[in-house]
Amino acid sequence: MFKRKSIEYKTRKSPARPDNVEFIEPNFYRQTLKNDLKTKIIKYSLLLVILGLGIRMTFMDGGILELKEKKNLVTSKSKLLKKISLENSELKSEILKIRKDNKYQRKLARDHLGVIAEDEFVILFEEDLEHPSKRTDPQL
Repeated sequence: MFKRKSIEYKTRKSPARPDNVEFIEPNFYRQTLKNDLKTKIIKYSLLLVILGLGIRMTFMDGGILELKEKKNLVTSKSKLLKKISLENSELKSEILKIRKDNKYQRKLARDHLGVIAEDEFVILFEEDLEHPSKRTDPQL
């Protein structure tokens, strides 16, 4: 009823002594060698693409170096803006002081324009007459 079938393996040989052994490489090893070659090609091509993109991101237009330059430019311009806005606020406060404070108006007129009041006298020393560049009164 049951017949026993003999199974023959093509890759298997009869037992032998240790010095007389022959190893046969299975077919799936050959396929993995092909797959290894494909994976190496894919790995190296991806590496080249990533390297190229990295170089482009670093050195070309719109890259990291240009980004750093623009950040430095923005920080320098913002510092300049703060300095100018501070100077503007100081000038505004000085203008308001000039408009409202009569003593400050007189002081500025005396210092910058050489104006004297009606009850004041101008006294000139000989040193001032010898050196006309040192005069404080532009009318003399």
